[in-house]
Amino acid sequence: MPSKQALLLLSISNHLGLTTNGKPDPRLGNISSPRHKDHPLMWMEWAAKIMRSQPKGITLGHNGYPYEWVIRGFHRLAPLFKEKKEKKGSGANPPLKRWNDAPPTLWQILTMGIVAQIQLYGKLLAKDGLTIQPTPSWEAITFSPNVDEMECV
Repeated sequence: MPSKQALLLLSISNHLGLTTNGKPDPRLGNISSPRHKDHPLMWMEWAAKIMRSQPKGITLGHNGYPYEWVIRGFHRLAPLFKEKKEKKGSGANPPLKRWNDAPPTLWQILTMGIVAQIQLYGKLLAKDGLTIQPTPSWEAITFSPNVDEMECV
């Protein structure tokens, strides 16, 4: 008998029209441990039926599932809030946190404010003639102690 996870994965594959010969598309990944690139339905099923503790940024709706817009927002914003991890045994000085000496939430608040305001991000990009990198990077970002909106952009 298939496991709970296998049945959920098959259900998602059927819903998306990706099932071939009764098997889910292998690109869907592992529902027990979704990847950042996985479809929002994978994350929604995982959040409702698999996860034991909610990651920051995912909230469940009245039906026990997160809303799709919550998952999409989580995908866009979660990479911004990862911390640099210290390599054990490296002998190097401990790395600085992403916000350096700035108050821990200042850069988060500024970034969220920029993203939340309609067209502000685009206006700030145009103001300084900045361009968006064609290849996304999920590397941690280091902020100065006097972080401002333009540094967040």
